[in-house]
Amino acid sequence: MSNKERLKHAIEQDFNCKRYYDEIMNQIKKGEEKMQKKSNLWKGVLLPICLIGLISSIVFFNTNKEFKTNVYQPDIEAKDNVHLYINDVSKMTQEVLSIDADVKITHIENILYFKEIAQVKIPSDFDYQEAHEIYTKPDRESNEYSVLQSYVFNYRNQKNDRDINVSFSKENKPIRDYYFSLEGSKISEINNIELKIFKYNELFFTEFNYKGINFDIETTNITEQELTDLLVSILK
Repeated sequence: MSNKERLKHAIEQDFNCKRYYDEIMNQIKKGEEKMQKKSNLWKGVLLPICLIGLISSIVFFNTNKEFKTNVYQPDIEAKDNVHLYINDVSKMTQEVLSIDADVKITHIENILYFKEIAQVKIPSDFDYQEAHEIYTKPDRESNEYSVLQSYVFNYRNQKNDRDINVSFSKENKPIRDYYFSLEGSKISEINNIELKIFKYNELFFTEFNYKGINFDIETTNITEQELTDLLVSILK
């Protein structure tokens, strides 16, 4: 079982509906209603072609008022146009959400935009890649998964539990399996583009908008320099 699978399994055992509801209400009162409604990120590495069902997601809350997000600058090669801050939320409380979606395998030739995904910088030891389209229903009453929600490109080193998921969409914020409270976090910048970087143990999560496209990136067991190289290869 991978580290991410163990994390999800442990969290699912402690799911507390009432506490989750109370936290959502508190966040809404703080003006984060919009973020809560778009608070999922999808983990493509575990999903086969044409899988329709509930995809688990995890929400991180700062319920301990004495805990503050640990913000630090990564140990990377210095560049004038790169100013990164890592928001470490490893000690935050977690809860589980779900979302209904249809996942289909696709190819880069079929995507409608950001063909530059073919040139992103991936670690040289990665030996597998796969692309997916995520579809959702147009409304709750519909039985058809007809709305293209986002694209997801997954890259992996299959032996060492190292992987990268790059999700992007023009029309939506990509479905996420993790959401982090923005309280106490710090914004990073690459080539004058703002982005948010969160860390949970060996996982990095990054989100930004570039050329009108919403990006969500999740990585496992990659270095801070590898993350930086990946981001710089996108945000040119």
